[in-house]
Amino acid sequence: MIALLRRLNSLPFEATVRHYYPLAKTPTGQQGVDLTQAKGWDLVRATEGNFLIPEDRSIWLRMCETRITHDSAAGDLPSRAYDILDLLEKHEVQEQLFSFGVGLAALEYHIKRLRPSLRVYCSDYGIEAVSRLKQVFHECDGIVHFDLIKERFLQVFPQATTSAMVLIHRVDPHLTDNQWEQTFTRLAADKVQWILFVPHRLLTLRYLLRSKRQEAWHRARGISLALSGMVRTKRRWLRLWSNQYELLDEPPIGYSSGFLLKLRNNAHS
Repeated sequence: MIALLRRLNSLPFEATVRHYYPLAKTPTGQQGVDLTQAKGWDLVRATEGNFLIPEDRSIWLRMCETRITHDSAAGDLPSRAYDILDLLEKHEVQEQLFSFGVGLAALEYHIKRLRPSLRVYCSDYGIEAVSRLKQVFHECDGIVHFDLIKERFLQVFPQATTSAMVLIHRVDPHLTDNQWEQTFTRLAADKVQWILFVPHRLLTLRYLLRSKRQEAWHRARGISLALSGMVRTKRRWLRLWSNQYELLDEPPIGYSSGFLLKLRNNAHS
């Protein structure tokens, strides 16, 4: 019975549902903010609230080092950093880490703090996020604007070696299924060998019921909801990268888990 309940909760089929964020939790007071668009993120990155990236380094450091409420506060960032570094060592990826959609870059800060010799390159598709991170994340080896949907990896990161690891951490809601398929195809065409994909969350029955109940509660009270992306089942993710990448492992990443992907020898370009 327990195994049956676990299987049911995991939703063992392909599905994607929309995810909404209640703007009442931020002081923006903006209507119609779309957190799947760069301009939406540019707005909230400069506004007090859960998504702010401060321009003051001391405030940014305090946000990275304490368990306060912001969009990067998974509550276990040092543990996640240790797990990622252990994984890099296990697979002999010792030189370069390229992290996409870093937001506050709190996780990347801990990775660089724990292993200064590792060259860490951060990117985000919000111009405001990139601008603010350049002012505060002094340890980073490079911070650039990178739009996964429109740009090619090697054009933005020509210094990347074939042994580099790409980290895609909690970025998954912001692209559609078709956009993710195209992204994996472009990364494969640029011969990106290793990807560590850590989803924000997987779609389960428990999450589906809870999120829809919360969404209905907010709507009934007139609270503005911003579309913040999509949540998918594990089966859906396995299909989205299956033509280009094989799943080698599902390593623990702090309280969560990730998908370690390796480029297929016969990957479509």
